[in-house]
Amino acid sequence: MVAPTGRLAESRIDANWTPGDSLFEPDMAGTVTATTGRNANFLFADQIDEHRTTIEIGYDRTAGPTLVDPSGDRMIGVASGLETTTRTRSVTATTQEPERADSSLSTDRTGAELHDEPVLASLSPAEQVRLERLRAFDVPTEPTPEEATDGVSTAELEVLLPDGQLTPLGELFDEPEQFSRSSLESIEYSLATEAETRKVTDGILTARTDPDVPDGEIELIGHAKWLDNRFDEYAAARPSSADLAAARATREKEAYNERIRPLTELDADQHATVSELVDQLLSDGFDRVVEIRKSRLTLAIALAKRLHAGVEPASALLRQADAEAADPRNVQPIGNVRYLSVRSTRGRLSTQGTILRLFENTHPEIKQAGLLGDDTGVIKFAIWKKSEWDETRPTPDPTDVGGRTLIRSHRHPELAVGDVVRCEDVVKRWWDGNPTFETRRDSTLTVLDRPTDEAATTSDRVQVSR
Repeated sequence: MVAPTGRLAESRIDANWTPGDSLFEPDMAGTVTATTGRNANFLFADQIDEHRTTIEIGYDRTAGPTLVDPSGDRMIGVASGLETTTRTRSVTATTQEPERADSSLSTDRTGAELHDEPVLASLSPAEQVRLERLRAFDVPTEPTPEEATDGVSTAELEVLLPDGQLTPLGELFDEPEQFSRSSLESIEYSLATEAETRKVTDGILTARTDPDVPDGEIELIGHAKWLDNRFDEYAAARPSSADLAAARATREKEAYNERIRPLTELDADQHATVSELVDQLLSDGFDRVVEIRKSRLTLAIALAKRLHAGVEPASALLRQADAEAADPRNVQPIGNVRYLSVRSTRGRLSTQGTILRLFENTHPEIKQAGLLGDDTGVIKFAIWKKSEWDETRPTPDPTDVGGRTLIRSHRHPELAVGDVVRCEDVVKRWWDGNPTFETRRDSTLTVLDRPTDEAATTSDRVQVSR
């Protein structure tokens, strides 16, 4: 191996910081001549014909595994081949010994020749093990015939036709390069689709394609006629609209019966108990949720399932109450928002509270921002201007170019301090470790109660004093 000029190559250094290969010239190695502190110098023999030159190369440990030649260039390389065995030879030996070693360990020899028994026998067991380990770093200069493969051009690429023949693309298309970025499966699929379409269209005869067909008439032959007959059979076998409606009604009835099955399997006493539990959940005394947005039937089915599981009625009521308090589809108190998981509703929730404070607009895209609170907590909110929209349509007057008629305007109300507001389908967010919510185009803000001017002033004064 020879280190290329101006570039770096890898070097293998043993545990004693001694390079396994100088890489200054192939099949050369040297011995340590001097060691001073953290640096070491090495001598390497360079022989061309009858001329032998000794070169000293310094090695700097502080710079990592590098070799420094006299010109100051650093060389890094991987020790390879049997040239490492000459490390034990002294540069003061006779000229014939290096020549004999170089001739027997020449890099021109093949890998098979290096494995010959006479060569391996001349090495110590330690050097033989080292040789096998270092050969793993050898990289062939030229690829072997098995590795040297020529790519197939697009025109020579063979595809499987619908009739089972392998044909090059160049014989099918004048410009096969159009499929250069397509996979073989997609090419064969497109060919099969085109063949099937052609088989059908070729069977549709008109006066333009066949002079024997009268003008205005169509004659079907071959595959086109076969498909036409199949369509008639399918139309005859297809059920009527009344049959489809009856089947649909049957499926809906079966699904409804399966849904209410937990209730129908209850006895009279259990049914009465479930009805009482539902009344408690929907009563005004249930303060875990502002409003449960579920029907009595849905709540009754959920409670009936808990009773079938062996849960006592009191425990079933508490568990269902916890489930409703964690359901973002219900109108939740503000204190529940922090612990509410909105994954099932894709970030949406509904809550209700009183406007405690309104901030000055700090962002041009924000319409209003402030604090919403109730007995359970306080939350910050923001109403974005982009969440307001108008539904329009073009005007019926053809002369009014570009004119549109307003159909419906979606605007959030102007909120004031003291307003009781229900916020539906708003998006939960976090700010500085605290939950917040923002409006979107499908969000709805409803003012449920507006206080008088005197009450609003008093409420504002109380919030400022706080």
